[in-house]
Amino acid sequence: MKKFVLAFGFLSLFLTIPVSAAIDFSVQNVSQDNLNAVRTGVRSGDVLRYEISINGSDINTESETTVDLSDALSKAKMVNPGGGTLNGQILSFPESFCLTCDGQNFSFFIRANDTCTAGDTIDVIYEGQTLSVPFQCELVDSGPGAFIVALLALFLILGYTLLSRREPC
Repeated sequence: MKKFVLAFGFLSLFLTIPVSAAIDFSVQNVSQDNLNAVRTGVRSGDVLRYEISINGSDINTESETTVDLSDALSKAKMVNPGGGTLNGQILSFPESFCLTCDGQNFSFFIRANDTCTAGDTIDVIYEGQTLSVPFQCELVDSGPGAFIVALLALFLILGYTLLSRREPC
């Protein structure tokens, strides 16, 4: 029985060792409480934070890491390249940027233009993965609606208490 337990232990040890690194490419809308921008979209003037997270140590690159912003820069402008260099419409991070380190994260920021076209998207491409953030051109639900309802309820309660009949004791 001990041999079986030891053999199973060694087998499970080999299954838990990470084989390769994982790269996560995501986008958050900083102007809308860091929500997932692919789901919530972007409004005119919103700032988007693109983040590349590298987990694992088996990534070795011999050249620059590049992000294709050709579609994004026609609908937004770069706010902060996050350590990279913007060459035309390509954001480049140098080879010396620590891609062999486990847990490496880096991000860059863009701001959506003031013009909005319904159904349009901001597309950014990294390592063959495309993140499409849709534009939300309709007006934001706002206004004094909830305040007016609360004020009306307060007046109704106050009127009821003042005008209700009280019987003498």
